[in-house]
Amino acid sequence: MGFFTRSQAKKFGMQTDWPSTNPDVRRYYKALVEAHAQRIAQMQSQGADGDQSWYWIEGIAALHKNAADYAADFWRERSKAEMATARRAAVKQLGSMFRIRGALIESWWVADRMNMMRIGSSVGLPIGDKWMYAFACTLHSAAPGVPSLDGVLQSKWPEHIFQRVQLEDGEAFEVTWKAEDVISVEGDRYEGFVLKLDPATGWSKVEVCGRAGNFTPGFFTEPSPRVE
Repeated sequence: MGFFTRSQAKKFGMQTDWPSTNPDVRRYYKALVEAHAQRIAQMQSQGADGDQSWYWIEGIAALHKNAADYAADFWRERSKAEMATARRAAVKQLGSMFRIRGALIESWWVADRMNMMRIGSSVGLPIGDKWMYAFACTLHSAAPGVPSLDGVLQSKWPEHIFQRVQLEDGEAFEVTWKAEDVISVEGDRYEGFVLKLDPATGWSKVEVCGRAGNFTPGFFTEPSPRVE
């Protein structure tokens, strides 16, 4: 590769090989996994540990963002779809090291990119369409025994549109509910919120997280949210 004098990925037992006939995809996947591993090593040297809070998940997602930005040099339009699949596999491997679902890391990363693309700013606050924001979230079914779903929540008054981020190939998943279906909002603005939903929607609650501290409880229930 020439980017690392020693493989950090092998040190952590991470798989750097991706089964593809396209050399660009293989190089991209290896560079991304090595970048993940290098940043994990730096975190450990600083004494970082996981507490499974939204703040920690945001930190791991930021780690992935930096690694993905580094590996972006290997991007080629002709293999864009396959590289996206490879990236999700790398994120899944990254998440397993911290006992965090890869889809949740990917969701935070996608939501953050959506927000920044709207204004080209690192603070993630859109200007052109003030009602549109994106958040990483976990959606819980009102039916018992149904697995929760990680994805991206796009908020547009009075509707909130949930779009699932797939780690594996599969059909798109979308759920829409209105602000009036939010029974209550619980949580802390720096650690994320839990929106209790009307079970008639088919969902019991949704756990929501954006960039730490940039939204308030009223954002999800009031037509004029104050974003700080």
